[in-house]
Amino acid sequence: MAGARVRWRTAALVLVLVACGFGLAWVLRVQGLQNAASWAQLLSLVVAVIPLFAQRPAAGPAVTTPTRAAEAADVLAALVLRQWRDEIRVRRLDDPEPLAVRWRADAVELSAAGELADRFRALDRPRLVITGAPGAGKTTLAVLLVRDLLVHRAPEDPVPVLLPIADWSPPAEAFPDWLARTLAAHYPALRAPEFGPDAPATLVADGRVLPVLDGLDELPEPLRRPALTALNATLTREDALVLSCRADEYAVLEDSITGAVVVAPALEPGDAVAHLRRCTSGGPGWERVFAELDADADAPVAGAVRTPLDVWLLRQVYGGTGADPGELTDRSRFPAAADITRHLLDHLVGALLGASPRGRRRWDAEDAARWLSWLARHLDTTGTREFAWWRLHRALRFGPLLRTGLGVVFGLVLGALMGAVGAVSGWWFGAPSTGFLAGAVGGLGVGLAYGFAAGHTAEPAQVDLRWSKRGGQLGRGLVVPVAQWLLGGLVVGAAFAVLGIDVLAEFAVLALVLGLLHGVVLWVAGPVPDQLAVDPVGALRGDLRLSAVRIGAFVLVAGLIIGFGAGLIGNLTLVPALVAAVLVALLQDRASPPRFAGLIYGGVVVVLALRRRVPLRLMRFLDDAHRIGLLRAVGPVHQFRHAEVHDHLARAEAVSGADRSPNPLP
Repeated sequence: MAGARVRWRTAALVLVLVACGFGLAWVLRVQGLQNAASWAQLLSLVVAVIPLFAQRPAAGPAVTTPTRAAEAADVLAALVLRQWRDEIRVRRLDDPEPLAVRWRADAVELSAAGELADRFRALDRPRLVITGAPGAGKTTLAVLLVRDLLVHRAPEDPVPVLLPIADWSPPAEAFPDWLARTLAAHYPALRAPEFGPDAPATLVADGRVLPVLDGLDELPEPLRRPALTALNATLTREDALVLSCRADEYAVLEDSITGAVVVAPALEPGDAVAHLRRCTSGGPGWERVFAELDADADAPVAGAVRTPLDVWLLRQVYGGTGADPGELTDRSRFPAAADITRHLLDHLVGALLGASPRGRRRWDAEDAARWLSWLARHLDTTGTREFAWWRLHRALRFGPLLRTGLGVVFGLVLGALMGAVGAVSGWWFGAPSTGFLAGAVGGLGVGLAYGFAAGHTAEPAQVDLRWSKRGGQLGRGLVVPVAQWLLGGLVVGAAFAVLGIDVLAEFAVLALVLGLLHGVVLWVAGPVPDQLAVDPVGALRGDLRLSAVRIGAFVLVAGLIIGFGAGLIGNLTLVPALVAAVLVALLQDRASPPRFAGLIYGGVVVVLALRRRVPLRLMRFLDDAHRIGLLRAVGPVHQFRHAEVHDHLARAEAVSGADRSPNPLP
C-alpha cells in the first residue's frame, strides 16, 4: 500500500509539473512575454505560500522531545525486529533441527539464546562479551539474543541494535557520535522530520539504544585497545552493552569491558554427529564419517568439525548435493583438518548455487566464485567488511577519461530526452529543430557536469511524498533555490542587455520556473517512511525512484522552457547561458547535492562488468547470494556470512564448481 501511494504521488507530481509547463506556454502564446513574467511571479508566490496554510502542524519539532524520542525508539524496535526475523528466516537459524550449541557463562551452561536473554536482563550491570573461535557462532548468538530481547521488550527498555563495529575509528571518533551516525545510516526512518532534527543522537544520549557490537576482532589491531578504553570511558553503571570478539584476540588485550559477563561456546562432538544424523539422508559415506568421529578424536575429519561453521559447511557441501562425504576420511587426500576445511570452502559456492530453489536465476558456479572473490578482495582493499553499493565507485580510478565517458553517456541520454521535449515546445512556435538542438545541448552540458561528479561519495536517498507530514517544508525549501536562480537569471539577462540583446524578461521567467523546479526536486528527497525497513535492494530501488523523479521533472520542465525560449528568441544565444546557470546552481547546492547515487552505481557496474569483475545484474546476484546463505544483509549493506568465508574467497582465485581431484564433487 505504501509503495502504491508513492507511485500515485509521483505520477501526480509529474502531471502537476507538466501542467505548469503547458500553462506557462499558453500564457506566452496568448498574452505575451511581459504578462507571462507577471503570471510566473504570481504562480511562485502561490506555490510558496499555500503549503504554509495547508500544513496545520509544524513540519517537525525544533528538537527531539522525550515523547518524540520514545516514538522513535518504538519505530526503531519494530524495524530491528523485522530485520532480524527476516534474516533468521533466510539463514535458517530457527531450523527445525537446530545445532545444539551450549554457551558457558561463569560456570553456568546455557543451551538456548532465550536462556541467555533472561540471564542478561537479570544482570545488575547488563554487559556481555561473546567470545569464541572463528566460526563458533558468535554473530548467530548475537542475532538470536537481539530477537529474544525485542520480543519481550518493555516500553522503557532500550532497543537492542546489532551493528558491525569494523568501520569505527577510535579515538578519532567518539563512540556516541559513531553510534548515532551508524544508526542514521542503517535506519533512515529515524531521520524523519516528525522525530525532530537529531533523533539518533538523542536516542543514544538518553540510553534508549542497547549497542550489540559485532566483531571487535575485525577492527585493525592498533584500534582494538583504544576501542575498549573508549567504551569503558563512555559507559555509565546503567548502560547496557553486548560485544563479540574472537577469543584469542580478546584474551591478548590488556583491557576488557568492565563488569561484563563473558560467554564462550561449547560444541560437543556428539552433538555435531547427532545433528548431522538428523539433517542428512545417511548412507555408507556418512556412516564412515560418523564412525571416524566416534573412534578418533584426533582424526582430520574430527578436527574439521569443531565449530558450528564447520558443521554448516559439511552439511551444505554434502548434505544436498549427492556427493560422497566418505572421501573426507581419506587421509592421503586430506592429511590435516585444514585440508578438509579448505576443500569445503572451495566447493561452498557451487554447492549452494546448485541447491538454490527452482525458478530462481541460475548463476554459473565458476563465474559466481570469481565475482565473490573479487568482491572480497575489493572490501579488503577499502578496509571494510561491508559492501555498500553506493561506495562501489571506489573500485575505479576516476580519471578525466572515465569521468568524461560517464558524463558523455549520461549527457547523451539526458540530451536526447530534453531535445525531444524541446522539439515539442519549439514546434509550438514553429521552431522544432531549434528547440531540439537547444534541449540537446542543455542536456549534454548537465550530463557532463554529473559525470565529473561521479567519483564523489553520494549517500542513497529516497522519495518521500508524504504531504501530510512534509508539505510545510516545501514552501520554506523554495526560497533559496528560487532566489539563486532569479539572481543568476537577472545577471545573465543584464549581461546580454549590455551586448544589445534584450532578453532580461525571458531569463527572469526561465530562472523563476527552474528555481521552482529545483526546490521541488530537492523536497521530494527524504528519509524512508517509518513503515518500511531498509535493505540493500530497497535502498537501491528507492534511490533510483528518486533519480527518476528528479530527472523526469528536470527533463519535462527544463526541456519545455528551453524550447519556448529558443522558439521565442529564434536563435541559440539562450543555450550557453542556461547551461552556465545550471552548472552554477549545481555548485551552489552543496548541502544536498543530487548526485544520483543509484545511477552512478549503475555506470560503475557496467564498467566493472566489461572487465569481468562483477555481473551486469550485480544487485540481483548479491540478493540471490544472500537468500542462499553466502551473504547476510545488515541494514542497507551486505556482508559475507562468515569472516572465514570472506577471507578464503579473498585469498582464492576463481574456483570452479568441479573439483580436479580423482573423486570430484558432482
